[in-house]
Amino acid sequence: MKKILRFNLRLVLVLLSLFAVFNPMKAAADKEVAKTIYVGNYFTANPWSDLNLSGYVCVSTNCNTTNTSAIMINESSRTTTTYYKGDITDPHYGYYARYNITGLIPGTYEVYVTIYATISWLTGNTYYGSSQYTVLYHVTVLPTPIVTSITIPNMLELSTGNTYTFSPVIAESGASTTLTWTSTKPSVVAITSDGQITALSPGQSTIMCSAANGVTAQCLVTVTATQVNSVQLNSSELELHVGDHFKLTATVLPDNATNKALEWSSSNENVALVEGDGTIRATGTGYCSITARSTDGSNKMTSCNIHVVSTSSLPLNGDVNADGNISIVDVTALIDYLLSGNSSSNTPNVKTYNVNGLSFTMVDVEGGTFTMGATPEQEDEARDNEKPAHQVTLSSYSIGQTEVTQALWLAVMGSNPSEFTGNLQNPVEMVSWDDCQEFITQLNALTGLSFRLPTEAEWEYAARGGNKSQGNKYAGSSIIGEIAWYIDNSENTTHPVATKSPNELGLYDMSGNVFEWCQDWYSEYSDTAQNNPTGPTTGTHKIQRGGSFKHNSDLSRVSRRSYNKPSYIAKHIGLRLVL
Repeated sequence: MKKILRFNLRLVLVLLSLFAVFNPMKAAADKEVAKTIYVGNYFTANPWSDLNLSGYVCVSTNCNTTNTSAIMINESSRTTTTYYKGDITDPHYGYYARYNITGLIPGTYEVYVTIYATISWLTGNTYYGSSQYTVLYHVTVLPTPIVTSITIPNMLELSTGNTYTFSPVIAESGASTTLTWTSTKPSVVAITSDGQITALSPGQSTIMCSAANGVTAQCLVTVTATQVNSVQLNSSELELHVGDHFKLTATVLPDNATNKALEWSSSNENVALVEGDGTIRATGTGYCSITARSTDGSNKMTSCNIHVVSTSSLPLNGDVNADGNISIVDVTALIDYLLSGNSSSNTPNVKTYNVNGLSFTMVDVEGGTFTMGATPEQEDEARDNEKPAHQVTLSSYSIGQTEVTQALWLAVMGSNPSEFTGNLQNPVEMVSWDDCQEFITQLNALTGLSFRLPTEAEWEYAARGGNKSQGNKYAGSSIIGEIAWYIDNSENTTHPVATKSPNELGLYDMSGNVFEWCQDWYSEYSDTAQNNPTGPTTGTHKIQRGGSFKHNSDLSRVSRRSYNKPSYIAKHIGLRLVL
C-alpha cells in the first residue's frame, strides 16, 4: 500500500509539473516589467535575469502573449541546464530561453514568460518538485516616428584641415531617428556617421543628411586653402667663412597650411648663395640676408642676417681632397682671400648685444665731416627745409645695423604694438617718439648701457655712408628699388629687416620700410658749420627720417626731412638705435 501511495504521489507531482510548463499564463506574475518600442522594433526579454534566478536550475521556459497579431515572439537564444530525476544516474536536460518581442501594431499588450525552475532536483535518491515563475511584460508599441524636416546650415566655409560637427534640428512625430550622412566629394570633405566633417582639400562638396523616410537636408561646404601665417628659421644671424656651407631649416605655420613651399633668396649673391632647400654657400666677404618667403600668396617671410669673413689663414676647408687636389670651393675661397689681402677694411665693425636672450647688432661709424642737407645728387627734389646745405662734424658712434625689430621690442617691453604682425623680423611700428623713450629706458636698465635715438645729423651721416659715402641719392644706391621697400614694391606692408641691399656702412633699410624717429626737435637749417649738433632744446615736433613702405621715393632720399608730434603713432613709423 505504501508503495502504491508513493507512486501515486510521484505521478501527481509529475502531472502538476507538466501543467506548470505548458500553462501559458499565471493568474499573478512574480515580476512585472514595462517596455516601450516602435512598430517594427523589438526588445529582448530575459526573464531569468529579470527574476534574478541565479543558483536555480531551469527545466523549461515558455512565452505567450494576449495578442499574437500585434506582437511577434521569436526565441533569440537559449541556455542548456542539467537536472536529475530519481538518482544521479538519470540526467535530464532543460533550458531557459531569451525572446525577441517585436511590435507589429500600435497599442498596449501583455507578454508572459514562464520559467519552471527549482533550487535542487535531487537530495539523496529523493526527487523533489519545482516551482513556476512568471514575468509579465507590459509592452507599449508606438507608431514609427516620421521625420517631417531636417535643418542644418545651408552653406559653410572651412579652411583645409579644419573640422565641423553638424547639430541637425529634426522635426518629427515621435522620438529621435537615425540619420545618414554623405558627401558628394569625399576627397574635398570627409564626413563621419555622426555628422562631423573634415576639410581635406580646396573645392566644394555638398553634404547630404537623410532620414529613413526620404526627408533630406543639404549643406554646400566650400573649402579654402589654409594660408601660411608665419615662417620661422632655426637661426636669425650667422657668421660664416668664405667657402662655408650651412643649411637653414624653416618652420612653416600653421601645420595644416595647404602650400608650405618656400622661395629662398639672397640679398647679395656675391656674399652668399642659397639653394632651394635653404642651404647657404658663403661666396665672398660682406653682409647679406637670406630670405625664405611663402609661395601661397600670403607673402609671409623671414630672414637670416649673414656675415661672411675671410679665413684667418689660407682658406682650405679640408686642405686637399682624397685625390690630393684642392676643391673648387677652396680655390674660390683662396682667390677671395688673396684679393682681399686678408683685410677686413671694407667690412663694417659690427658688435652684437643681447637682451633677454635676443641678440641685435650695432655698426661702428667712424666720425668725420660731411655736407648735410640739399647736396647736388638730390637735384631739384630737395625741399626748402633741406636748405641751406651746411658742414657738420661728428664724433664716432655706433648705430643699429637694422631698424628695431618686433622681436627686440617684444624682448624688452613684453608686448608688440605693431599692426603688421606675423613675422617678428619686421620692424616695430605703431610707436610714438614718447614710446621709444620708454623702450630705450627699459633697454638701458636691462643692458646697463646708454642706447638712445640718433640725432638728425647722426642719422643723415650714417644714411649717406659716413666716410665711405659714394654720394648716392638714397641710402646705399641711386636706384631705390635695390635698397628700399617703398610704395612701388612693398605691396603696402612692412618687410623683414635686411632684405634689401645695405648701404656703404653695411646698414639696412635706412631708406624705406618705416620712418625712423630721431632725437631732435625740428627746426630750420642755417649755413653755420656745426659740431655734434643736437637741435633746439624745445619744440613741438620731433624729426623722423628715411621714408617708408607706403610713401614714394622722394621721402626715402637721405636728405629728406619729416616731422611729427612726439605722441604721433602710425603703422609706417619705427626707430633705430644709437650707442
